[in-house]
Amino acid sequence: MLDAYNYSELTHSSIVEVKLLRLFVISWLILLCSKHVFANDFNTFEKKLDEAEDYLTVNPAQSITILENLTGLQLMPPELFIRWHLIYARTAVPTSHYDELYTSIDAIFQHHQTDYFKQKLTTIMSALGIWLRHAEYLDDAQYSFKCA
Repeated sequence: MLDAYNYSELTHSSIVEVKLLRLFVISWLILLCSKHVFANDFNTFEKKLDEAEDYLTVNPAQSITILENLTGLQLMPPELFIRWHLIYARTAVPTSHYDELYTSIDAIFQHHQTDYFKQKLTTIMSALGIWLRHAEYLDDAQYSFKCA
């Protein structure tokens, strides 16, 4: 038979185990839900990038509006971050927003070691060449275009 001391100890131990199990289950649920939420956020963000890209040729100002209304850019993976800035850079030329072009190129180069950066190197170097030409660094612009 269990005396009162051992029984209360067993009960206390069981209570702790149940609480730890609950904490573990809740933690996993939160983790799974947060991954799902982030995945949805990434999907929504990506769809908005698709929409902004669709407007590039017909209404670049609308592309800018879509891009500027997106939130959480700094939290996005490098691929979406670079893609946002590449689209923004493409809107800068027809709308004469060359300061934004420079800002986007500078932001893109923060991720120069990523695979996506390397995949988009031709586009990035072309955008850099456009900005250099606009800033009247003609020799550098020519070199950038050759690299592209």
